[in-house]
Amino acid sequence: MKTLPSILVLCMLSSVLAADTPPAGDKPTEERWQPIVKEFPTARVAKNILAINLPRTDLEVGHIDLGEIPTEAGLSSSIYFFPCPCGKMNAIGQLCVVDYEMNDVIDELRAARIKIASTAPMFIGARPQIMLIRFQGEGDAGKLAQAIKKALSWTGEDRNTVK
Repeated sequence: MKTLPSILVLCMLSSVLAADTPPAGDKPTEERWQPIVKEFPTARVAKNILAINLPRTDLEVGHIDLGEIPTEAGLSSSIYFFPCPCGKMNAIGQLCVVDYEMNDVIDELRAARIKIASTAPMFIGARPQIMLIRFQGEGDAGKLAQAIKKALSWTGEDRNTVK
């Protein structure tokens, strides 16, 4: 029976990630969301799920067949937080990274005990090569949000700053 919770989490991850855009909603005001909103001020809440969408506006992605791929075509990270009945917070999502950013991002997530569900290329034939890192984690809302934000610091312009 130990595999049943894993299957349920993967099913939830699949259904949440299947949506192209996060659920529309209001600014989160409940106290439980505040540690997350502190790290991700653009977060929105709907149906008891806090959603964050972070477009990769720093990238110019060219494709052998498609030409230039605009950011609005899905070059973004999606992160979702929702409460667990046990009292902890769950975090699932996918991070959009360039291939050379991937290992550092994964290392940061694993250091925070956030599990990697999968990694895969987003496109075939694109340059730079865009990768997706799907993850899941459970724990304190603030610590999860800080860990994910720290992992994202290995991407884009933030990658070049002193840590």
